[in-house]
Amino acid sequence: MSKANFLRPAGVAAALLLLFFGLAPLPFGVVHTGIFVLSGAGAALLAVCLLWDRFDGGPYKIHRRLYPLSDPRRPSHTPRWWRRLRALLCLMLAALACFGGVASAFMVRAAWFSPPAPGATVVVLGCQVLGDRPSTMLAYRLQAAQSWLTAHPQSAVVCSGGLNDGGPYSEAAVMQQWLVAHGIDEDRIYLEDRSANTRQNIAFTAQVIAENGLSPSLAVASDGFHQLRAEVYAAHEQLPAGALPAKTPWGLAPSYWVREWFGLVKAFLETSAGRMLGACCFGFPTKTTGERVPPYGGRGCGESAPARRVPFRMHEKVPKVHLRGKPLKNPRAPRRSAHAQG
Repeated sequence: MSKANFLRPAGVAAALLLLFFGLAPLPFGVVHTGIFVLSGAGAALLAVCLLWDRFDGGPYKIHRRLYPLSDPRRPSHTPRWWRRLRALLCLMLAALACFGGVASAFMVRAAWFSPPAPGATVVVLGCQVLGDRPSTMLAYRLQAAQSWLTAHPQSAVVCSGGLNDGGPYSEAAVMQQWLVAHGIDEDRIYLEDRSANTRQNIAFTAQVIAENGLSPSLAVASDGFHQLRAEVYAAHEQLPAGALPAKTPWGLAPSYWVREWFGLVKAFLETSAGRMLGACCFGFPTKTTGERVPPYGGRGCGESAPARRVPFRMHEKVPKVHLRGKPLKNPRAPRRSAHAQG
């Protein structure tokens, strides 16, 4: 089998696989970014594989694959618009694959090669609940936490999660009920029932840990794809974190894994590293005051901000930056003579 005859069926098979895992969560009512990305990538790859030489042959529209490669009658003309379009699709697919490959390598390290410290405080990150029962994904997270708590009786656990879609029970309350029913002492369980996302899970859990004197080292019980983002937010709160990876239903894992790539970008922009880069380059608002620092200002990324910070208003202009504490001189202003200055 020639290389061309092998690549096309392989590409079609890969495209159908992407479409399957992209559309598989829809019957369960799950809709998120990963579904659209997987489905779009599968559709683009399928179009490239099936239509690669469909428009070749110039004005006669003779299909190029009717002739072998050695036949001089084989047409070589390809419309410019199709050459550009398929090149763009291939470039987008390659960029997505490279970005996903790098992100996945770090996600795997965080999920399966970052064990928690002994005596760490277990944090169960919230997920959807069904009335007073945990969903399948949340039940897997609770099982991972239960295994650790059983093997480490000195560890406490923080159940983190607020109200889910206006239900009567918070995610934290449902998790507490499940853990108590499965043999975990209620005195070891602390609730955090205000959070609505991963960033708030970690931030509010840090407050619970500080108020109750718990171990600042975390053992995060969540899905494997979720561990790196939780570690990023924990590092932002200055809490060392290890992973207690939970199982993920096989039909949902690929789309959630892809969605997490973009969640990591958001987490980077929300944490200290992203804010430092943004404040240096674009004047993003600071974390503490919400005020906008003028970009650059003659300082490097590692230097401290000026003592006076100017609030950002859309209808106001940012004042001119002073260099070394001296205002910029107006080149058009008339110069005073030395006699006049004296």
